Amino acid sequence: MMAARMLQMIRLLVLYWLAAAGATSSSDAAASTPSGAAAAAATATGAAPAVAATNATQPPAAANATAPSNATSLLTTLRGRLANATANITRPSLRPVRKKLANLTGLHGLVSNKNNGSAANRIKTIFASAPVNVTVNTTNTTIQKLAPPCATIACVTWNLAATSPSSKDAKFLERLRRHDLVCVCVQELEDLKPRRQPGHRAEAWTALLAEKFPSKTHTIVADQSAGPVRLTILQRKKSKLIKVEACTCGDVACGIGNVLRNKGCAAAFLDLKVRYDKSAGSAKLLVVSAHLAAHAHKAADRDQDFHRICRELLPQMPSQWGSHDLLDCLDCCLFAGDLNYRLDLPRAEAERGAIAGDYASLLDYDQLLRRKARGSAFADFFEGPINFAPTFKFDQRSATYDSSKKMRVPSWTDRILYIPRSSRKKSPELTLASYDSVDTRSSDHRPVVATFALRPRVSAPAPLVAHKRVV
Repeated sequence: MMAARMLQMIRLLVLYWLAAAGATSSSDAAASTPSGAAAAAATATGAAPAVAATNATQPPAAANATAPSNATSLLTTLRGRLANATANITRPSLRPVRKKLANLTGLHGLVSNKNNGSAANRIKTIFASAPVNVTVNTTNTTIQKLAPPCATIACVTWNLAATSPSSKDAKFLERLRRHDLVCVCVQELEDLKPRRQPGHRAEAWTALLAEKFPSKTHTIVADQSAGPVRLTILQRKKSKLIKVEACTCGDVACGIGNVLRNKGCAAAFLDLKVRYDKSAGSAKLLVVSAHLAAHAHKAADRDQDFHRICRELLPQMPSQWGSHDLLDCLDCCLFAGDLNYRLDLPRAEAERGAIAGDYASLLDYDQLLRRKARGSAFADFFEGPINFAPTFKFDQRSATYDSSKKMRVPSWTDRILYIPRSSRKKSPELTLASYDSVDTRSSDHRPVVATFALRPRVSAPAPLVAHKRVV
């Protein structure tokens, strides 16, 4: 269809040129050339007999007087036909492509959309302190409405790649001050070196957190390090909806020989007092900041790291929580970090899909989702919809995926998974509010942020998933 229209346009342009040539010819050639051009043009348009008869019966003087008028009329007709032909051609809109590129690169100024802006601006909780009805996406049940105000929790995971981000790089953390509880999980905070005291990057990170969450407004309730992995949990002082009554920290090494801490986790067991409008309740929350085995072909090693973390954290759990199974003893769990699961795709194909924004097709090849579905790891966990670009691996200070010799496949290595509720009838549940990445470029990873509401259970307890735990 498009080729036929193009041929029609070319034909009309040729006729347009012939008619223009006839209209602008000199008076000496008007007796012969206009009639020939007009006859040729008329033949092409199906009106040859009438024009030929007129020119043949008139004397030369009359022909010279009428030829320009005929050519002008034909020129007007051709212009109209050309306008109609071009009007029927549909031009594809570039706006969807620009939006996808803007979301991928963070250059939202290229698209005039009021809802765009920095990725940090998009990370906003949808829960208000006033008793209003808001709609949230629970991802594991249905869309529900919240009437009373409820406590909110923000969780961040960020692989720092052994760099010290500036205050500007970490500005998105300021957006999380409004939440009652903030869990900040970082990996590769320091180079892996034997040391008795924190290194200069750890000290710089502590100072940066103190800047983003001042002591006047926030209290640190947990701060646990396991080599270059670190977990910091902060509570808003003015919060009347949540209170940390007790905290126990733990860690697990998953590096070489399960001794080195280049891989592993830092964790915190929190006993929470939670208020919902005029009622109150308690919750047992586990927060894990993890860094699992690297390299694309070591998905099975990552599964083993997950199960090792669950086994080794069990004896570190508060005794009053129980002792038979880690995940069954909890009310809620947040498991965040550089989990290192990759896409089982060639580099070129993964990059093409990432740039085009075709995330749904890429996620069909995501190792974590595949192994989770068959119960190899994280069978009990949920995750929000992934509507952001792969978070690894970028050239530092760039929106370009790895251009080194290794040419790593773009992947969603940085994830936040959660267990929303337990089987205990009176336990609250986590409701996902947002799940997004942040376009800050100090590292070769993009940080990921999830926000939750901790509220009373709305629906009756139901099995979350089939327990397929392959140890």
